[in-house]
Amino acid sequence: VDSIDRSYQDELIHALASAARDADVDLLCFAGGMLGAPEDRASQRNRVYDLASPHNVDALVASSGSLESRIGTEQLTTYLERFEPLPLCSLGVGLPNVPSITIDNTSGMREAVQHLIEIHGRERIAFIGGPEANQEAAQRYRGYLDALEDRRLRHDPELVVHGDFLQESGARAVRLLLDERQVTFDAVVAASDEMAVGAMEELDGRGLHVPEAVSVVGFDDLVAGRYAARPLTTVRQRIGQLATEAIRMALRQIGSEQVPALTQLETELVVRRSCGCTGKGGTPEVVAPAVSGGRQQVPTLAGRRAQILIELMAAAPELSGAKWPDRLFDAFANEVRDQKTVAFTSVLDELMEQAIASGQEVGILQPVISSLRRVVAPAL
Repeated sequence: VDSIDRSYQDELIHALASAARDADVDLLCFAGGMLGAPEDRASQRNRVYDLASPHNVDALVASSGSLESRIGTEQLTTYLERFEPLPLCSLGVGLPNVPSITIDNTSGMREAVQHLIEIHGRERIAFIGGPEANQEAAQRYRGYLDALEDRRLRHDPELVVHGDFLQESGARAVRLLLDERQVTFDAVVAASDEMAVGAMEELDGRGLHVPEAVSVVGFDDLVAGRYAARPLTTVRQRIGQLATEAIRMALRQIGSEQVPALTQLETELVVRRSCGCTGKGGTPEVVAPAVSGGRQQVPTLAGRRAQILIELMAAAPELSGAKWPDRLFDAFANEVRDQKTVAFTSVLDELMEQAIASGQEVGILQPVISSLRRVVAPAL
C-alpha cells in the first residue's frame, strides 16, 4: 500500500488483517509511497517495496487502485514484474496477466447519479473525480457521464474537477467551481468519500447547506462519511469481501491452483441525509388516545403553534436567538407535510452546531426534542 494513514487504506488493511487471521496466515504490510510522486520523500519511501521478495513472503497483494494514481496501469504492470515469480493479486485495478479483484465502479456511480436526478430532481451535477491516470477514477467518471446521457442532461465540462481522492482536494474542487469558474450547481458527486466530506465542509462553510442547497454523494462507504455532520449518501464497496477474496486468491495461487483472471464485485447505493433522503427505515406510529362517546376533537399543529413555541423556548433557554423555536417548529411541520424533505433534522443540526460553538453541551437539546414530541403527538 502507498499509505496507512488515510481512511481507505486504513480500512483495507484492517480488513486484510481480519481475513488473514481467519485463514490462519501472517500478514506483512509494506507501506511505501505513491509510485511516480515527484516529492523526494515519496520516492525514498518507495524503496520499502523492494524488501518484499520470495525470501520473506509467499504471495503479494497490491493495492493497485492507489499505487497507480500517478503512473497509470501500464507502468504499474511493468513495476510489479520485479516481484516475479511470487504469486500476485491486484486489488481495485485489472492488470494484464495478474489475477485481479475489482468492483463495478461504473454501474455504482451511474446508479448514484440517477438517484440524484430521479428522486431529488437535480440537474446541475458537479463531479469531483480522482487522478486522471487512475483506472477506478476513470470508470467512476464514465458512470457519471452515462447517467447524464441516460437522463438526457447536458454534460458541462466546467462542472468537472479532478482531485486525488483525499479530503482536501474535495474542498479545493468546491473553491475552484465557485471562485474561479463561478458556476452554479445543485449537487456534487465525488469519486471518493474523503473528497465528498471535504466538499461538504467547504459548502457548509460558505452557507450552502447540505442537502437543502446542494446534495452530496460519495463513493466507498468509509467510516468518515457515515459519521459526518450530514451522514453521507455513498456507493458502498464491500471492503471486507474484497479483502477476503484477496487472501483466498493468494492462498489458491500458493497451492498452485488456477484462479480467474478477473473477479468483479458488486456495489450498493446507500442513501443517507447528504443527498436529501432521510435514511430512516420507518417512523414509529403515534397512537391517538381513545375517546369514549362522540367525535374526538384533535387540534391541528397550526392551532397549537403558540403553546408549542413557549414549550420549546422553556426547554432550552440557554440557546441564543429568539427565533429558533419558530424555525424548528416550522421545519417539523414542513416535514410532516412532505416526508421527502429533511428540513427538521437540518435545523436541528444547526442548533447543535450553535450549541457547540458557544461552548455548550449538545445534550441541552434533548429536552427540546422531548417537549416537541409531547406537545405535537396529540395533533398528529
